[in-house]
Formats: sequence, structure tokens, C-alpha cells
Amino acid sequence: SPKIQVVATGGRLYLSTARGLYCFDAASGAQQWVYPTSLPLGNSPTVIGDVAYVGGFDRRIHAVNAAAGRRLWVSPQAGAGFHTNPLVVGGRVIAGNRDGFLYAFDALSGRLTWKFKTDGPILSSAALYNGTIYFASNDSHAYAVSQTGTLVWKSAKLPGQGFNSWWPVVYRDPRGNAGGDRLIFGMWGDAVSTAD
Repeated sequence: SPKIQVVATGGRLYLSTARGLYCFDAASGAQQWVYPTSLPLGNSPTVIGDVAYVGGFDRRIHAVNAAAGRRLWVSPQAGAGFHTNPLVVGGRVIAGNRDGFLYAFDALSGRLTWKFKTDGPILSSAALYNGTIYFASNDSHAYAVSQTGTLVWKSAKLPGQGFNSWWPVVYRDPRGNAGGDRLIFGMWGDAVSTAD
């Protein structure tokens, strides 16, 4: 998928594929391990410390030991596949799903802690800024949600043909003017900027 990016950290390279998560030595390129999955992975992993978190079309988030490739936990099944890169914050793994929910799982156990409903598939990854989670749904709205899954704001309906790639970008005004900060979403056919 064009959404997949190689993740480099700790002297290793991590790559999501249709057959699982691969880990390579960054210096030599030698394959270190493979974590196989029954269905393709939907986006790049997020590696925090010794854990790689990645979502798949099997409707689950997988937590994998980043050094050895061993499964630590697998989340309960969501309503559809994960097509987004997980956001790991506040002890939770947060990822949008094609079933229209933003899910939050406990980072240590994989237990579902909350989910937030939208009216369309979530195909682009979320961003974090000043403790708030920002994401877009293909219901043509942008959302700001607290780390406990409570709605902060929902945008008016935005133009375009959907949010299908990348993630929101936070632009901070270099003059330090908070009113000049912007949240930018890329859409098919349009680019939309929403005031923070």
C-alpha cells in the first residue's frame, strides 16, 4: 500500500506487508524476524520502547515485542479492518477503523477502554496536539476528541471526496500566536485547513 512507510528506530527497520510485520537490521539489511498475520496489515507500525503496535485487516491491533517479534497481545476484534497507523498516548493505543469508530485499547493488555463513533470509515491516521486527538472520518467531518474518548469539537461538513491518506498536520504559528495555529487535513480533490 502507498500508505506504508518503513519505520526506523533502535537500529532496526520495521515494514508492514500483506503477510505480516517484518523486522530488518538497519546496518546490514538482514532479516531479524517476521510476525506473520493471516490478513494484510493496514498501515505502518508505531514503535514505542520495546513494543511495535500495528493494525490489520483481521480487525485487530497487534502488540509485538520489537526486539524478538513475539506476540504480546492481540486486541478484541473491531467491526472492520484497521487501515490507520496507531497513535500511542497516555497508556492507550488509539486507531481509527473502517467501521467508523476510533478505538482505544490499553497499551499493556490490549483491553478495549473506549470507542468513539463517526458516520463513515476512518481511513487516515490521527494526530495528537496539546493532549487532544485530531482525526477525520469519511463522513466529511474532522474531529477533536479527548484522551478519554469525549468529543471536544466536530467540524462543519467539509468539501472533497474523503480522507483517504496520511494524517492531520498541526501547523504552529512561528510567532507564538495561538490563534494562528492550524490543523490541516489532506483530502481527495481539496486541502482543508481548520482553525485549532
